[in-house]
Amino acid sequence: MATYKHLRSSTSAKRPTTSLADGQLAINTNAASPGLFFKDSTGADLIKVGPIHVGTTAPNVAPAAGGSAGNSVGEGWLDTSASPEELKIWSGSAWISAGSGGGGSAPVAGDGIDVTGTTVSVDLKADGGCTIESTELAVDLGASSLTGTLAVGDGGTGSTTPSAARTALGVAIGTDVQAYDADLTTLSGLQVGTATALAALASSEVEILDGATLTTAELNYVDGVTSSIQTQLDAKQAGDAQLTTLAGMTSGAATNLVALTATELAILDEATVTTTELNYVSGVTSSIQTQIDTKQNSDAELSTLAGMTSGTATALAALTGTEVAILDGATATTLELNVLAGATVTTTELNYVNGVTSSIQTQLDAKQTSDAELTTLAGMASGTATALAALSGTEAAILDGATATTAELNYSVGVTSSIQTQLDAKQALDAELTTLAGMASGTATALAALTGTEVAILDGATVTTPELNKLDGGTAATPTTLGTSDRVVVNDNGTMVQVALSDLVTFLENGATSGFAIDGGTF
Repeated sequence: MATYKHLRSSTSAKRPTTSLADGQLAINTNAASPGLFFKDSTGADLIKVGPIHVGTTAPNVAPAAGGSAGNSVGEGWLDTSASPEELKIWSGSAWISAGSGGGGSAPVAGDGIDVTGTTVSVDLKADGGCTIESTELAVDLGASSLTGTLAVGDGGTGSTTPSAARTALGVAIGTDVQAYDADLTTLSGLQVGTATALAALASSEVEILDGATLTTAELNYVDGVTSSIQTQLDAKQAGDAQLTTLAGMTSGAATNLVALTATELAILDEATVTTTELNYVSGVTSSIQTQIDTKQNSDAELSTLAGMTSGTATALAALTGTEVAILDGATATTLELNVLAGATVTTTELNYVNGVTSSIQTQLDAKQTSDAELTTLAGMASGTATALAALSGTEAAILDGATATTAELNYSVGVTSSIQTQLDAKQALDAELTTLAGMASGTATALAALTGTEVAILDGATVTTPELNKLDGGTAATPTTLGTSDRVVVNDNGTMVQVALSDLVTFLENGATSGFAIDGGTF
């Protein structure tokens, strides 16, 4: 394939000859006679592409030395020697006039048209509906001297008043068009799609909203509801003060209540016993009724005897029938019987010793002093006390200063070895590692595959993401003005280097080396 270089010349009025190759271009850069030339398919004629020649003489009347004579068919010339100036076209054999002043014969003044020399102007009626705006003719719809009306069929109203215009157009307010309404103005500010949603409401749906008094905040309470609110409410327990009270039960109390059988609940249903009264059974070791059945029936005389001082009953029990008979007729005075004085024990109190097998005081001295903490421990689940008792002094000392919550202690569930040992083996907290933790899947694997050499390359990199993306087959072009100092990146025998555009031009202009033909020389 042959390579042809373009030709150039800066000589005024110089044109190439038809010796140009097919498709080869020749350019004249002289400011007085610029143009681009090529040969037509016949090879006989030269074609000019360029501005119309302006001057008092025809273009190429006096061809420059070495240049071709004649003109190109269709070539234009504005002859400034004529008055007014005349546009002429070369037909191939002669210059044909395209009209004086660009329009043929001289203009003539007429109705609404004024002519002064070569200047033609429009004579406008004052306030007649036409005006000149920035050298351009415009229609003034606000003019006061308009005559006639514009028919409806021509885009007008055929009238001069708003009322007559509406009548002429067949538009009645309230019938054909909506009368102004402040509410409609407000609705015009609805977000996109809102009007469509409102229009889709049925009359029954609108009636629901008509009497609504709920607020936006109240309406938002239904956000997140997944089924009928009423159905869900019907499935709930009705409000009850007793249930509210039960809600305040200590942990485990509800479980104990649930464990009660219907029979047990029936017993409690009629119970009128108080907490204090119920606590009286504390310490009872056998059936109360059985114990009661073995007791003496209440007797006024015995009640009287219950007031005896300590030792009196024993003394009485030791009395024989004869001795009792003696007392039966006794006339001893109270003073004489004061040997029993000082006794304040009641029958009930005396009955408390029933079943006691050894000294009460000795047994009391051997018991633990009452303590609120021990009372709390009494409520421990089965086996807890045994577990606590198994704690050594060292283990108990560890717990003594513990401030961890149950939830915090539960965090250790599932740990299979020393927490500290595991923590010591972990990477210390680092903001950069935290950032890396957000990498997309597979990124960490790719980073781990980088060699020391590859990382060293990245260490000094200043390239931006957009710059890298331009190397990834991106097709988007960035508008810029190239200069000789601008650079392009090339592979110099295996090494990527930056090359100035001026060096690239030098390379391309050396056709023997580059194989390119850029500079075609002059004509």
